[in-house]
Amino acid sequence: MADEVTIEEDGPLLFIGVNRPDAHNLWNLEVIRAVCRACKRLADAEHLRVGVIFGHGRHFTAGLDLAPQPLEVNYHFRSGLATQSAVFFERL
Repeated sequence: MADEVTIEEDGPLLFIGVNRPDAHNLWNLEVIRAVCRACKRLADAEHLRVGVIFGHGRHFTAGLDLAPQPLEVNYHFRSGLATQSAVFFERL
């Protein structure tokens, strides 16, 4: 199976691609974790200035995957992603 999130750098840009086109790019725990890691990378790297989140295939995203997920999904989404986003924007 291909990675569910792709990460590519192009100069000061960090491209974060949700790669679940067969599932309309629904966000599951693996996607949330990978996006959180990418946001941390963006916040920590001085040469990266902009993050672009996009969806592979026809859809950007259909939202959160409602299939049964571990309880930590809420923690990762709210705490991890929000915290890393706040740290990044504070640097700007």
